[in-house]
Amino acid sequence: MDITWHVKNLSSRQMIVVPLVLAILLAGAILVRGIPSSQDFKTGTLIRVRGLDNVPDAVAVEQIVEGLLATDVDVKVTDNTGLDIEVGGDIDEIKENQVIEVLSTEFAGAELEILHKGSVITSIFKEQAWKAIVGAFIAMAAVLFFTFRHSVAVGVMILCVAFDALGALGGMAILQVPLSFGSIAGILMIIGYSVDTDILLSNHMLKRIGGNARERAADAMKTGLMTAGTTITALVVINLLTNAPLLYELSAAMIFGVLADLINTWFLNVGVLSRHIERRQRREYYVSD
Repeated sequence: MDITWHVKNLSSRQMIVVPLVLAILLAGAILVRGIPSSQDFKTGTLIRVRGLDNVPDAVAVEQIVEGLLATDVDVKVTDNTGLDIEVGGDIDEIKENQVIEVLSTEFAGAELEILHKGSVITSIFKEQAWKAIVGAFIAMAAVLFFTFRHSVAVGVMILCVAFDALGALGGMAILQVPLSFGSIAGILMIIGYSVDTDILLSNHMLKRIGGNARERAADAMKTGLMTAGTTITALVVINLLTNAPLLYELSAAMIFGVLADLINTWFLNVGVLSRHIERRQRREYYVSD
């Protein structure tokens, strides 16, 4: 099976259509399902239990705390030695003391910490997170234009990076991976990863000599797929073996982004650059005649 078949046989327009359809579907998933927010961006109360000797039963703890507070509670095991108990909204001092008393009895010797987050703090966190993503995009675009100086190549690189970020967010919406500091860090890392694969392709198609543009793209694709395969393998191992929410959310966002990058780089970017090179060659042919 030739994994580069589409590069050699599909028209530029056909290659471009595939990632555009995927982007529409992912945008629809985000609009329909939405992306849940982690405790990093929620108002409410976070109860941390640390220093446990055994892996706790999160479901049992959730039922106990819900019975005390009469509200929805989300309990997560962290690194097999602790619990994060997320409560939507603030709890008063009486209920807080009741929860501490029950948890202290249930987990003797454990360290307990209660954190309260107001709407002002969480809104500041969200604003700073989106500023980081937008700032990374602007810095990336400026560096690319300054160093590459090829408007078509740089333009499609930026579009691919945007679609990769959309892929990460769309995957998070489909599987309900929460938006957190970890997942945002993953999206920021995807920006750098995406630029690397796009530069690999652009250098092969625009600057290398030998064979036609599509053959050079197919050669670059083999290297790119090897890189993507090793990256995804490492991220899947991290995702499956860790109980730390931060690492789970970071690796999940990156897995979705790398998978989206496979489509965007080797269909959208190849399609746009092939179309550009083929049109330029036709113009040069007619001018020479």
